[in-house]
Amino acid sequence: MSINRVEGRDCVSIIKTHDIKLYGGNDTCKIVLRPLSDDDLQLLYKWNSDPEVLYWTEGDDVESYPAETVHQIYGGISQNNPCFAVEVNGETIGDCWLQKMNLPEVKAMYDSDTDVRRIDMSIGEKAYWGKGIGTLFIGMLVKYAFECEQVDVLHCFCEDYNIRSRRVWEKNGFTLILTEEIPQPHKGKFQYHWRLTRDEYIKNRSGKSGLVIAFGKADEERKARTEDVLAISECLIQQDKEAYQVLVE
Repeated sequence: MSINRVEGRDCVSIIKTHDIKLYGGNDTCKIVLRPLSDDDLQLLYKWNSDPEVLYWTEGDDVESYPAETVHQIYGGISQNNPCFAVEVNGETIGDCWLQKMNLPEVKAMYDSDTDVRRIDMSIGEKAYWGKGIGTLFIGMLVKYAFECEQVDVLHCFCEDYNIRSRRVWEKNGFTLILTEEIPQPHKGKFQYHWRLTRDEYIKNRSGKSGLVIAFGKADEERKARTEDVLAISECLIQQDKEAYQVLVE
């Protein structure tokens, strides 16, 4: 948690925020991945108390999370990983994050100096299910991971019953590398491991869609690191008075 000064008093933040925004989508679906913050807690409470939403996002048979658990989940993840709210045409519909791999058994699959990350996502507004939006915003986060964060490997997960999630990974170029049996009783029989390396991403990227990444001016170190990567990626960097705009083509 972090401490902010609000109207002369100390205010404890649950979610540690950042200053990165990703812009993408298509002609009919304008997507912004903006920093997740405490302002989003009411939506997070709503989504995490909906059994239909949790059926697809949680491996266990969870029907609702109390506010304290929501604080633990998002407060914990956000301390060292960027968490984003997903906006579609101006409406906040879900969340996602890019996390340093936290599972020892997965980290053991790679050399110790390999930067392995995972992506987790949820679309909490059910009216947006089945419209291909997950594929779009995960594609944005994949580009950010490889072209700006210099991630070596993205290693992600879904269970066998979640067909929509499986399609998201497949459509973004991930390969199924491992199928693990899940101890029963459990709603899923298998957990799938999906992998995409930076070399695979560079080889397969189409370059047909653009991504705009805005950094706050305070983040000089991240901007400098991004400039080094984008010099190789043939990306254009534009600087204005308010933010750094990075156009990934």
